[in-house]
Amino acid sequence: SKPKDRKRDVCGVEALLRYRSLMGDPIFPNEFIPLLELTGMINEVGLWVLEQALFQCKKWCSHIPDIGVSVNFSIVQFDDILIAEKVKKILEKPEMPVYALTIEITESVEMQGNEHLRKTFRLLCSLGIAFSIDDFGTGYSNLSYLKRLNVNEIKIDRIFINGIQNNTYNHKLIHNIIEFAKSGSIRVCCEGVESIKELSVLEVLQPDLLQGYLFAKPGTAEETEKNYINKDAVEYKKYSDFIEDLYQVKS
Repeated sequence: SKPKDRKRDVCGVEALLRYRSLMGDPIFPNEFIPLLELTGMINEVGLWVLEQALFQCKKWCSHIPDIGVSVNFSIVQFDDILIAEKVKKILEKPEMPVYALTIEITESVEMQGNEHLRKTFRLLCSLGIAFSIDDFGTGYSNLSYLKRLNVNEIKIDRIFINGIQNNTYNHKLIHNIIEFAKSGSIRVCCEGVESIKELSVLEVLQPDLLQGYLFAKPGTAEETEKNYINKDAVEYKKYSDFIEDLYQVKS
């Protein structure tokens, strides 16, 4: 067998919320999330998603002990002055894998000068939770501020990844972001990897994590376990073969 290559390992999953109408038609987050935020139901739904994701992650830890799970939080959830206490209450349930949790918040949120948000960040970080800034490069944040905020991870947005093999500006930009992030011990994830050419360029730049449809598309918990978690499953063997073929083609 070939030496173990960390670049090929499944090291985490992201919890995604999907919904079907009474007619069975799929309704996507860009349609129902704004309604949840407008009505305030996002607070209850968001905590439910967090609890379900952690329970699922706990089951998968028997297969991959260090697997992590990322859960998206809406900025509306942080308007709740008790959000830190509510999250803490969920994490206090038996055997919840706090160490595996990363909370994602989009960079479109204006964080600078938001003292309530900073205080909530500090409280949640004290529980052992990691924080990730999603869609990095499209919003308000800058790297210097993120270092002061003690953010653990940034996820570089797909718009900078798309066709990077043909875009000198984006290549240089991502290189600089990765180098600066490393100096501040911030983990870098490149989102939206969809082609072998993009993969080849990004691996030279050496981000910590890669995410995208090239490796996996959204699926149910059952599909995810069979394809990427449970090494005894037939589907897992097929996925492993696919990754091996992928890297052979890349070479």
